[in-house]
Amino acid sequence: MARQARVFVDDGESGVYHVCSRAAGPKGWYPLAEKENRHQLIQYLKHYAGLYQCRVYSFVVMGNHYHAILKFRKPGKLPKKFLKEKALQFYPKSEAHIDLWNENKWETFQNRLFDISEFMRSLNRAFTNWYNARTNSRGSFWADRFKSVILGSNRAIRECMLYIDLNPVRAGLVTHPEDFEGSSCHLRIIGKDKWLVSINEIMKHNKRPESLAHYRQLLYERGALPNRKGKLQIPQEVKKEMEQSDYRPRGVYQKKLKYFVNGVMIGSKLQIEEKLQELRTEINRFYYKRRKNALTHEAGDFYLQHGRGM
Repeated sequence: MARQARVFVDDGESGVYHVCSRAAGPKGWYPLAEKENRHQLIQYLKHYAGLYQCRVYSFVVMGNHYHAILKFRKPGKLPKKFLKEKALQFYPKSEAHIDLWNENKWETFQNRLFDISEFMRSLNRAFTNWYNARTNSRGSFWADRFKSVILGSNRAIRECMLYIDLNPVRAGLVTHPEDFEGSSCHLRIIGKDKWLVSINEIMKHNKRPESLAHYRQLLYERGALPNRKGKLQIPQEVKKEMEQSDYRPRGVYQKKLKYFVNGVMIGSKLQIEEKLQELRTEINRFYYKRRKNALTHEAGDFYLQHGRGM
């Protein structure tokens, strides 16, 4: 039986895709459950998103497969200097060879940067090479080709994000989706999501805390709904717990927070602003040069100012 032809956004516009790749191997084999393997795959995803004309909305790395939502920018002409910088990132030891490329070669390379198939080939091949070297293995790590689905609207993107972030819950790995370290949901909660599409852009709020709270509300409401037999869901008591906390981040003190030790001050917004003004008086003008505004603490109830500029 012939496999289904892949469908792309081919009208010259940007395209958003939900992609999935599954590891080859016997049933019950979960190589990506190993933290080092999972972490390396996420690093490659981040790396190639920076090389290609691509942005990442969401991802999750499960035991034997991963999901991601990728947006490829509208194809267009890129400056030659920019293209050369990218080419050197792909081929760091080939500058002399790259200087000999003709216009056709440059056009081919430019088109590659907008191509989802090329992106997935780079990502999966890089991980395969790394994994094989680490485990003294041979052959492809991945089974067959990757799957892709076009997401044609903002609502489709958001619903697919919810589906992706609830994978660890359905698999029985966590009851709180953000607790799963191999996901973009986890990175957003701990503040390491700068390389992802902004949660403000997704949820259409101006402030990050509001955007996160709104998204987590949708996530817990969707995750607590009854589903197919055999698939786990977010327990009702967990959903109620999150409702009572207004869907604010939980466990913010489970990670190291440097500003409690190295900070300048923690308190109300007015206190912080007064202290900043004091630090910028003539006598202290060489002491503090950094941030001008108070920063919101992750719990959302008070403000902080960290870092000393010398």
